[in-house]
Amino acid sequence: MRLSMNALTVITYVRTAFNVVSILAVLMLCDCAQSVGSRAVPDGRTIGLPAAQPANVKQQQLFISTYRTNHGWGEILLFGYPSGTYSGSLPAPPEGYNGPAGECRDTSGNVYFANEGALTIDEYTGEGKFVRSLSDGQLAPTACSFSPSTGDLAAVNAIGSSGTPPASISIFRGADGPPKIITSPYFFTITYLSYDRLGNLFFDGSQSQVGTDQYGEIPKGSSMIERVSFNERIYPEQLQFDGEHMAIGSVHGTIYQADGRNIVRAIKLKDGVAPFFIAGDRILTLNGPKKNQYTVQVYKYPEGGAPLQGIKLQYYSRGPTAGDIILSH
Repeated sequence: MRLSMNALTVITYVRTAFNVVSILAVLMLCDCAQSVGSRAVPDGRTIGLPAAQPANVKQQQLFISTYRTNHGWGEILLFGYPSGTYSGSLPAPPEGYNGPAGECRDTSGNVYFANEGALTIDEYTGEGKFVRSLSDGQLAPTACSFSPSTGDLAAVNAIGSSGTPPASISIFRGADGPPKIITSPYFFTITYLSYDRLGNLFFDGSQSQVGTDQYGEIPKGSSMIERVSFNERIYPEQLQFDGEHMAIGSVHGTIYQADGRNIVRAIKLKDGVAPFFIAGDRILTLNGPKKNQYTVQVYKYPEGGAPLQGIKLQYYSRGPTAGDIILSH
């Protein structure tokens, strides 16, 4: 059937209007994906990977905590992994973000963020939906770890410039409050911590206000902190249980694998180690800023060496400081 000129004109107008509406819808979605509060990542920018990823690779959420020094507030930026697509920022909890720092993950894939200035630990699903806030009392949590053995959640608490309150660890039995507070006069600072598969809790710290040159343990079921001496001298900077060993970062750009109190392997990463996150046979490190830019380096684990790929995070020139990194299941 042949159409008249008037009918063709109407169809052309309808198609044009549909295209305009589609474009506006896409722009609205992009705008909704931007940061809550500040726009820490410029509009329309994504992370560049050196090579295209296979279409059958399952996407995960990459969570990166950010904050502004001396300004308190912060946010959690979201990126797809391994595609590297920026997808906005995590909705703030009811109390707001006030210096989000360390991150950890439970066995169901939920992610926890230590909200230092708000004195809480905030739980989200792996898809980024808010679940709840756990109060840390009058203490300021800076890092956390979840025990797959006991279901407990542990958090390191910050100390003031005067050194009070003393370095402490909060233990949330069954990942619920109120927490049990454990302190030790030997550790002036405690910075990172991680459970092993048996429910023993290990951490790094120091006897002074700066540096991390000591290592400690709270055995499963205990309320006492024990000092740990290794068979060789290391300077722990961060730690995470990799499923078999405790992986301990070092200021010398090396990750040490520890079996109990013995160092069994040294893994050199070309561009440094902290902060890092181990995901199976890959280890991700957050490096920077260099020329106002942070980079996520992806290495083969436990081989280390040179990175397999680099993910560039594009921030504004006066952007926030990146704190920690974690992947959802």
